[in-house]
Amino acid sequence: MSLRSHARVLIRNAGLNLLTQIWLILVFLFTTPVVVHRLGDAAYGVLSLTLVVLGFFVFLNLGLNHAVVKFVSDHLARGEAKDVRRVASTCLIVNLVLGVIGAALIAALAPLFVSGLFNIPEPLQETGRRAFYLLAISFPFVLVQNTLQGIAGALQRFGLVSIVQGAAGALQGILPAGLLLLGFGLIEVVLAHMLVRILSCVAYALLLVRILPEFRAAPSWHGATFRKLMGFSSWLIVSGMVWPILMSSDRVLIGMLLSAEAVTFYAVPFGIASRLLIFSASMAPVLFPAFSERVATLNIAAVRSLLLKSAGMLFCVLAPIVLLLIILSNPILSIWMGEAYGREGSAVLQILAASMLPNALAAIPIAALLGLGRTDIIAKIQILELPVYVALGAILIPRMGIAGAATAWLVRTCMDMILMYGAVWRLVGAPGSAATEARAG
Repeated sequence: MSLRSHARVLIRNAGLNLLTQIWLILVFLFTTPVVVHRLGDAAYGVLSLTLVVLGFFVFLNLGLNHAVVKFVSDHLARGEAKDVRRVASTCLIVNLVLGVIGAALIAALAPLFVSGLFNIPEPLQETGRRAFYLLAISFPFVLVQNTLQGIAGALQRFGLVSIVQGAAGALQGILPAGLLLLGFGLIEVVLAHMLVRILSCVAYALLLVRILPEFRAAPSWHGATFRKLMGFSSWLIVSGMVWPILMSSDRVLIGMLLSAEAVTFYAVPFGIASRLLIFSASMAPVLFPAFSERVATLNIAAVRSLLLKSAGMLFCVLAPIVLLLIILSNPILSIWMGEAYGREGSAVLQILAASMLPNALAAIPIAALLGLGRTDIIAKIQILELPVYVALGAILIPRMGIAGAATAWLVRTCMDMILMYGAVWRLVGAPGSAATEARAG
């Protein structure tokens, strides 16, 4: 494929992802006020905490979601169809087993989460336990779905991925809002989340069977393939354990040190600010297989060019939007969610909006490092960040409230961006470097 054709494919795939993310933002904007106000601040905080815990346990996938994208992309670039199926089949079996283990762990720890770890009001504790039990049932489907989505992405079938993501995301917003308008409560909302996760998993499976007829056969185990995947994923296992802690420590610490209501007043502005990541979320799944293909053919100059152009484009698009959100934070929250959220959350939204620029930009070098096979660097940087971030949050939250959590997040994202770019540039920044070629190979 020519460079021009490669560029067209990348732009098309990123565009499809972006359209999906914009659609999900619209759903979020219309449904979140209904869900928050109908549930109440405390119950919405409980819902947020259950989803945070579910996301944390995704570390059990052992980094295999990235491994499946890496090796399926590599084998496709070399025309090795049999190896593509072996990689996909082995990953599916492993994630199904790990999903069952994770579900059992979440269910077993549910009483501890509700009555010990989080500051949940006593009238909501029994409902909170039931919510954790229900989400535990969906956990195996979450891990399997992530694997199936990674395979579809490696096959460059982002149109199909966008359809499933768009439908699932819409249902996750519209179903809870509809149930609450009909008079149902938190348990029914959690049931809706569980149902959507199961349906999306089934949808990806059916689509992959249609794309690749050989997937109609039952998954089979390949020991050599598993060892190869684990060789790539060894550091991703560490990263997979650290990353969910980095992503959820702010809300967990608020739930421990403040209250479930405070989680809601933080989660709402965080939900707005995190929508700024739609651009990096659209680009990263496309860039990872693109970097992998270029590394597989030893085209390091193309890796370097793609890194710089992607980062520059992302900065130019995102920086003005971040500035606008910082300026308009108070009126946005007040009009959208009410005066209380404008009063309590505007400073938090300003800090979080500023943090999303380095957060988004860091996705580009992370995709490059994954494509280069240097998962060890990603994990080491995240291990370095973790104690700094948690300690900073533990110090600032009691003193500054939810604004302290946002400040700790800003410091972490800046640190992450600087270290990730510095690491990847050492690998690809020197044209013709023998060390660069050796490391990339």
